[in-house]
Amino acid sequence: MFTQALRLARYNWPLYAAVVVTVSGGTAAACLVPRLEVRLAAAAAAVVAEWFGAASFLAFHAMFDCSEFGKWTWLREELAPPPARWLHLSAGIELTHAPLAALFPGSAGRDVDLYDPVTMPAPAIGRAQENKGSALRAKPDALPADAASVDAAVVVLAAHEIHALDMRKSFFRELDRVLAPGGRIVLVEHLRNLPALLAFGPGFLHFLPRSEWLRRTGEIGFRVARERSFTPFIRVFVCERAS
Repeated sequence: MFTQALRLARYNWPLYAAVVVTVSGGTAAACLVPRLEVRLAAAAAAVVAEWFGAASFLAFHAMFDCSEFGKWTWLREELAPPPARWLHLSAGIELTHAPLAALFPGSAGRDVDLYDPVTMPAPAIGRAQENKGSALRAKPDALPADAASVDAAVVVLAAHEIHALDMRKSFFRELDRVLAPGGRIVLVEHLRNLPALLAFGPGFLHFLPRSEWLRRTGEIGFRVARERSFTPFIRVFVCERAS
């Protein structure tokens, strides 16, 4: 029942180890330390750590175990008519790997892993790299496709990992370059919003607000034609060239 959430917790094990230490130490200090102010501070730290540990785990569970997101059939709805040529871009994590070849039989495409430990310093992604041999490695500013050669680019929970603004802009320019006339972008992202703050605490700063994705797609002449959510934590933007 909690299969995917447990996998994500394993990738983020230092965070959960810190939660266990903080809760254990804070509870012990709240019970044993004589000074009242220290006991109150320790109890507060334990409560906050316990909250974010439980809330983040339940958020993972809602996103990847309970929602329709990981079943991927919704992509058929968002990419109708089906693309003949596609590019699937992720950070190389199995949970975010959309099976486009199976969803669109007879189509042709490439699975591309954008993860780079230098430009994407996220240790959890490094621990979760499970598709090293199945996806083509590429940099965000040099996508492995010819100009105007792709009908759909599906970007799954990877764009927010491109921390540098200039590199992120270059990535979207590359999407514009490789997409054929009438090509579409399906951008799947976490958002920096209130639910993310409540679930992940300061970690929500790792994500970017909705306005950032509207800005980046708008700069390359695309508009968001449709949006949908899978839980309050995952948002899908289906983008088409503005007329």
